Amino acid sequence: MTQQQQITSFVSTANVGKLSATQENDDSVFNDSTPAKPKSAKRPHTCLSSDGDHGLCIETELNEIRNSMKNILKKEDVKMIVTETVTSLLAQMKKEMKKELKKEMMVEIQTNKEKVEQHFKSEVSRLSKRIDSVEFDNANILEKIANLHKENRLLKEEIENTGKRATEAMELSNWNEQYSRKKNIKIFDFPEKKGERLPHSFFHEISKLGVNIEPSEIVAAHRIPGKHGKPRPILVKFMRMESKISILRNRKLINEKLEVRISDDVTKLNQGLLNRLYLHEDVTSAWYFNGHIYGTDSKGDRHRFDIYDNIRETGIIRIAPV
Repeated sequence: MTQQQQITSFVSTANVGKLSATQENDDSVFNDSTPAKPKSAKRPHTCLSSDGDHGLCIETELNEIRNSMKNILKKEDVKMIVTETVTSLLAQMKKEMKKELKKEMMVEIQTNKEKVEQHFKSEVSRLSKRIDSVEFDNANILEKIANLHKENRLLKEEIENTGKRATEAMELSNWNEQYSRKKNIKIFDFPEKKGERLPHSFFHEISKLGVNIEPSEIVAAHRIPGKHGKPRPILVKFMRMESKISILRNRKLINEKLEVRISDDVTKLNQGLLNRLYLHEDVTSAWYFNGHIYGTDSKGDRHRFDIYDNIRETGIIRIAPV
């Protein structure tokens, strides 16, 4: 049933009692102008027969007309009826529309809820698979990290062992090099002349001091690079150790008379060790003897040092007293 049909049905059935009295005056009910006069009732036969009763007859008719007009609906009553009817109808329609709207909303909400649940389940499933994949990758990464830590530890151990072997090799190499220089001496600040004959010129001078060395005791003698602006040092290699010792015993006399400086032929690494010992605040003296480096600490104890000993830290001397 359409809305127009519902209104028509409701209006036609409402207040039937009030409208039934006005079936003969339909035009006066819905007319906005002044209500039409009702049809005059037939004058009684007595009103026609007597002129003296004419006034009374008219009075009677007027009373009848007044009584009949009481049953006629006024415009305000019609408006009130229509207003009440429309209001009631609108309220009923509003209620029906609310029910329909609520029903449609519930259907829409249910549909959207199902879609959201389906989407949520799909996303959860996808994320769960992704998490499983990440956990698997993470396990592989952890395994690789463990293997790398193991390899790193092995490499560190190998590096430490290699470092130890390299240190031992360097110490042994330095010892061998120093041993090969065991019979050598260096002469510093001896005047250098053009066309000089070495080592005869030097040994001729020291022979004047009572130090005699046979030329056959000398294996080689030559100048080596030195500091700029000074005479180049002379490197002398002896046949026997006794000849070197004879020179070193008279070293102080030779140094003073000839204004030279005589020393052992020390390797570069041993010379660096001597220089570090000279600069150390806990080492009072340092020297070379028979292939080794020695030093005395502030307490007067003598120690032997090697090229890789840690002597930079104050108070640390790792080699036991000699």
